[in-house]
Amino acid sequence: MKGYKLVWALALVLVMAPGVGAQKLKRVAVFEHTSELRFNCLALSPNSNLVALGAGDSRGGLLRVVEVATGKETIKQSLPRAIQILAFSPDGRLLACGNERYQIQLWEVAKGKLLKTLKGHTEWFSALTFSSDGKTLGTAGSKEIKVWDLSREKEIASFKRSVWCASPVFRKDLKVVASPNFQEIDLWDVIRGKEKAILSEHRGEVSTMVFSADGKMLVATSSWQRRAGRFQGQIKIWDVARGRERTTLKGRFGHVWQAALSPDNNTLAVLNLEELLGNVELLVLDLATSQVLFKHTGKERSLHSLEYRPDGTLFVFEVLDTKIILWKLPPFVKTSGSADRKPRIKHRE
Repeated sequence: MKGYKLVWALALVLVMAPGVGAQKLKRVAVFEHTSELRFNCLALSPNSNLVALGAGDSRGGLLRVVEVATGKETIKQSLPRAIQILAFSPDGRLLACGNERYQIQLWEVAKGKLLKTLKGHTEWFSALTFSSDGKTLGTAGSKEIKVWDLSREKEIASFKRSVWCASPVFRKDLKVVASPNFQEIDLWDVIRGKEKAILSEHRGEVSTMVFSADGKMLVATSSWQRRAGRFQGQIKIWDVARGRERTTLKGRFGHVWQAALSPDNNTLAVLNLEELLGNVELLVLDLATSQVLFKHTGKERSLHSLEYRPDGTLFVFEVLDTKIILWKLPPFVKTSGSADRKPRIKHRE
C-alpha cells in the first residue's frame, strides 16, 4: 500500500506542477479575411480591444480595424498602396501604417481619420516603433534609421549604415537600435548615428531580437542548417550596457523567427521551426532555468505573431486561409519557490 501511495503522490505532484500542459490557449476571437488582396500584417491594440489588419499587393491596399469583442469593423479603408507593417501607439489613439512606397501613414483610430503621411525613406523599412510616450516614432530598414517627431512631422534623427540588415529592432526609448549582421549584432546610438558595441558570439545567423521593457537586456536568436531541411539554433541573452553575454539558454531549438519577452523578464515566448517544411511550435521558456513551461504546435507556419501584455498575458495570432484566430495564454502562476524572484541570470566572465 505504501508503494501505491507514493506513486499516487508523485502523480499528483506532476499534475499540479507548472510545466508543459499546465496552461492552455484560450480562443478569444476569429476574424475573417475574405479580401482578394494578400494579407500582410496585423497588430493588437494596447488594451487588446482592437485588431488592425493590413493587406495589399500591386492592385492596392486595404486597412481594417476590428473590435475584438464584437467583430465590428471600425475602419475599413481601401488605399492606393499595399500595407506592409502596422503599429499602435502606447495609448492606442494612433495607428501607424507603413506602405510599399516607403511612407508612414498615421491614423486616428477613434475617428478612422488619416492625420498625416511621413515621407523620407528611400527603401523599405521593417521596424516601426512608437516611443513609450507616443510622441516619437522610430523606423528602420535594411540600411536607413530614422526617428520622427510626430507633432512637427519632422525627422529628429537619421543615418545610414554601410551593412545591409534584414530586421533591426529599436529599444523602447528609441535611443538604441540593434541590427543583426550575420553572426553578430551591431548596437547603434541612434541620436549620434554611431556604432556603440558589437555582440559577436552567436553561432549561425541572427534571426530575431527583442529588448526587455527597461532596455537593459537583449534576447537574440540565431540558427543554422544542421542538415538539409533541419535547423539548429541558439538563444542568447545580452547585457546591453556592458555589451556582454549574460547566458545562453539550454535546450534544443531550431529556427526561431519571432520572440516576445514577458514584462517581468521571467519568461520568453518564441515561434520555433525545427524543419523547413515542418510545423511551427509555440514555446514559452523560463529564462532562469531554460525549462519549457508551455508548448503548442501549429499547422505549418500558421502561428504568426506574439504579444505580451503588462499582466503577463500572452496573445498569439494564428493565420489560416481565410481566418485569423486570436488566442491568449494566461500568466503563469508563480510557485512558492519562485515568488517575486528575479531571473537568475549571471554575467559570463
